[in-house]
Amino acid sequence: MTWCRPILSPRATTTAVWAVVVLLGGPAPLSAQSSASREPPRLSVAAGAGLVQPLHADLDFTAGLWEVSLRGRLSPRVAIEGGFGEWRHTRKRERRDVPLLGPTGPIGHAGRIAERTARTGRSFEVNMVALGRLGRVTAFGGGGAGALTMRRTFTADVSDCVSSVPQACSNSRSVFTSASLAFQGVGGIDVAVASRASVYGQFRFVAPTRDVGSSEIRVSVGARIAVVR
Repeated sequence: MTWCRPILSPRATTTAVWAVVVLLGGPAPLSAQSSASREPPRLSVAAGAGLVQPLHADLDFTAGLWEVSLRGRLSPRVAIEGGFGEWRHTRKRERRDVPLLGPTGPIGHAGRIAERTARTGRSFEVNMVALGRLGRVTAFGGGGAGALTMRRTFTADVSDCVSSVPQACSNSRSVFTSASLAFQGVGGIDVAVASRASVYGQFRFVAPTRDVGSSEIRVSVGARIAVVR
């Protein structure tokens, strides 16, 4: 009778058995750990910049926007988020050889009038957002309420002016402010780039209750940092 020589020695066989046990048993805790890390962070902060488009007919411009937010996860699929955003826009106009008119007719002449209109919009909001994750990408969407404030400052600097009414040659300045409660909707995606960092892109629609025609569309990109995993 011919005997086959064992390919592995008893010691090597024991080592191989333990290796198989480790390989078969190892993926379970690794998978659990990976699954836990795939959940959105419990608490995160974000900051970004973008553009805002006011929908009011008198505000035919696109302005730069910056924003910050704090997001707390209530469950694997739901989070609450508070944020603040601000945009600014300045428009300048210069007029030359401007006739000055009074109630009874011409009262003088200004060689130059430089006008400047500065607008600032600020918003505070609290949103409930739904979360859905696939790999490194987390999609989010929801809405909430907050407040929207507006400030407009108009200045006119007059130079090379001659008038029979001295006040007509004076510089002028006026300020208008308003505030309103607002509702909004938000949606976007986060893409993880590190264990505690991700980049995001989002779309936001803000509608003040006082004047829905003054609603805004905001598009922004930024970074999110996990404070508590």
